[in-house]
Amino acid sequence: MSITRYSRLAILLATATLASACSDSSTGPSEVQPTTLSQALADLQLTALAPVSAQLSTSPVPGFGAPDPASCSYDTTAKSFICPNVSVTGITVTRSFTVLDANGTPQSQFDQRTTAAVRMKTTFAGTVTTGNTSVAVDQQQEITLSGLLTGVHTLNGSSLGHVVGSVSGGRSTVPVSTTIGTTITNLVLPAAGSGVNRWPRSGTVVVTIANAFGVGGLPAMTSTASISFNGTSKAAVVVTTAGFTSRCTLDLSGQSAMTCAP
Repeated sequence: MSITRYSRLAILLATATLASACSDSSTGPSEVQPTTLSQALADLQLTALAPVSAQLSTSPVPGFGAPDPASCSYDTTAKSFICPNVSVTGITVTRSFTVLDANGTPQSQFDQRTTAAVRMKTTFAGTVTTGNTSVAVDQQQEITLSGLLTGVHTLNGSSLGHVVGSVSGGRSTVPVSTTIGTTITNLVLPAAGSGVNRWPRSGTVVVTIANAFGVGGLPAMTSTASISFNGTSKAAVVVTTAGFTSRCTLDLSGQSAMTCAP
């Protein structure tokens, strides 16, 4: 794998985490109607397993939907709602969420008139096995959706995941030890029913991938991809890998390939 391919892999992993945030769904923010708890949880449901599956094989780990609020019980000690665990292809997913008022104070129930934000904590743990590929996954994620009272929904948060095991590469099997860190900063989601304007209005996502054993014969290295959104399908991307920096434009619609400056 060349440096260029490695850099582009980092970009793909970064954009995979935004699969639901960039979709043209009916769960986006509305400036007319108050947000329901189900809509808020849907906005928070990033496809966190996508970067893991994308790195392991061409067969993606199946996704899962947002938790049903009715299935989550309130914990008075944690001041959060605890949701049932979900199992996805060998991975156990645990989720809890906290509803917050305008002052950031936890509430014991969601109220469309006073709930200003929802914070979700998610963990992923288990082993993914596909053919001769077997890796252990351990990831924690915390994302906050704010702006529920204003109609402008904004995501902030981070995740940190570790993937350790072995990956089949044709006739050989290579060890893998990868750390993937993601930071989402002021990502303003598109409004519901916005048509062509279905892309994040602003904000950044930074993904750092550190491989302890290298990939495809390359030495161990770290790659960082920073993606900036502007409300269009064209996102600016800066990737740094092994001291090399590339400035690219990523077409979120998938209509054209990513282009990078020479």
